[in-house]
Amino acid sequence: MAGIEEFILTSDDRAARRVSGISGWVDRHGHFYGDNEAAARRSGATHNACPRCESPKPKTYIFCQECLELRAEERYMERAAAEWDGDTPIYSMPADRFFNDTDDLREFLEEYPSTTVEELQLVLCEPEQFRELTEEYFLDQAADEAGLPVVLQESIANLNEIIKALPAAGWQPGKVAAILSTGQIRALSRD
Repeated sequence: MAGIEEFILTSDDRAARRVSGISGWVDRHGHFYGDNEAAARRSGATHNACPRCESPKPKTYIFCQECLELRAEERYMERAAAEWDGDTPIYSMPADRFFNDTDDLREFLEEYPSTTVEELQLVLCEPEQFRELTEEYFLDQAADEAGLPVVLQESIANLNEIIKALPAAGWQPGKVAAILSTGQIRALSRD
């Protein structure tokens, strides 16, 4: 019958067969790779060398932990930077934490006294606005040729104006490194 895949149970002799007289590379799981030694070794290994420093790393990672941290620091240092206004939330990737103000940051540093501001790699956050409503939301309910009623189109436009005027719905980490002013740094060390 056309379009139907062949049906083979595990007990069927067609599912597998025993062979002899062949040789080649087999990984630690018993998978045969013929003459492809590199593929067998990759499959059977749990770790391989970090391409940056040659240290062993889990094979599912691109770099070892130390090189990942160095790369993150290098990428952070390459970012554009701007002074933090003290009102916009900031984010630390290494700590995976948002800070809303200097007090919030100081409390964190008091809780983790061995952590420095520089180690936090702070970035300015960007506002996440509420999404505007589009006419496409209703189009599947409208008759194909009729489109949306004018009153609904006007209401969507009015609602979108209200949405645009709303404050941020939330914050997300941005791409600009946060520079703390001398006053902000003094406030962090305040007792």
